[in-house]
Amino acid sequence: MLRVIGAGALTALALVLLSACGSSSVASKRTAVVARTGSAGKVVPLLRLALPDPSAGCRGVHRLGGGAERIPATVSDKHGQVAVLVNVCIQGRGPFPFVVDTGASSTAVDAGLVKRLGLTEVGQPEKLMGPGCVTDGQEHRVARWSIAGLPLAPQTLTAVKIPEMGGPGEPVGVIGSDVFNRFGALRIDFRRRDLVVPGRERAAPRRAVLITRPTISQLPASLIRGAAQFDAPMTVNASPDTVLIGTVVAFGSHQPQEFIPDTGAVISVVDSAVASLMGLKRLDQRTTQSTICSVIASPDVLTGPWSIAGNTFSSASLAGQALAPQSVATMDLGGLRGVGGFLGADQMSRFGSVVFDYSGGRILLGAH
Repeated sequence: MLRVIGAGALTALALVLLSACGSSSVASKRTAVVARTGSAGKVVPLLRLALPDPSAGCRGVHRLGGGAERIPATVSDKHGQVAVLVNVCIQGRGPFPFVVDTGASSTAVDAGLVKRLGLTEVGQPEKLMGPGCVTDGQEHRVARWSIAGLPLAPQTLTAVKIPEMGGPGEPVGVIGSDVFNRFGALRIDFRRRDLVVPGRERAAPRRAVLITRPTISQLPASLIRGAAQFDAPMTVNASPDTVLIGTVVAFGSHQPQEFIPDTGAVISVVDSAVASLMGLKRLDQRTTQSTICSVIASPDVLTGPWSIAGNTFSSASLAGQALAPQSVATMDLGGLRGVGGFLGADQMSRFGSVVFDYSGGRILLGAH
């Protein structure tokens, strides 16, 4: 999960971007570390991600009616952990497997791949801080790139050495909301294993744009044909280089918390302090998670009754299939302001599909 913080309403995410100047007070831990917290018990290993078929090359996108584009995807689903990956080509080379990561405010790529491709550096190195660790990042310019043959506009990518990325059989980057926002909306269908964007890519915003309330807009039939099981508000904070999204989640009658709708999180995550404050039951199990610069295993907890923007995750939400309180991972988010956790791909996949309406400020689960 990659997070790059920009100015605006969503001021707390799982990664903090520090300027190259004035960061010497932060202890640097640039290698992946395994941190185990809590009592002994079962440890769920990292999800070994299934990669897209490289034989497809830089092809696969399919034009739909109304100018929409369908992108083939590979879905990993094991031990209750879910991830979505696509093929990306850069400067005519590839394909390279990338994780679809709506929780990432900017797109990132493995530093080793950037070096092999010879991409041009932009600006000064940055310090990127994750839970209990600090690593280096460097912006690079990419002039030509695509997702399964769908051309993307030139932009900068953050080069960083991310644990569990860049090695044999591993993904080499994450595609963030900075890219998908330029299409206005994104549908991810976990069952059909594809992505759909409604039309042509637009220019990135020239200035900061903040959407705090949903707008009433008709989404095209390529994204949704009927009513969704959930149609909830989604905050969108867009700048020329980053796009941050959020929604409101409540546990029982407790104070609602800002969560990041994060397809890059293979399992939903609750901040350790929030879980303790709400008295969520701790399990004798820890789920291993990879962050921007560390590998950690913290205790899992049971959610109990929980809801998103007033819509309860209940039997009614899954057409009569009871949804028992599920286990979620915990993570110490380091006191980052305003965030209670991440609504991960594990929860979204239970609804079959999700639509991120960046232009309208909505997230739709179970959109048929």
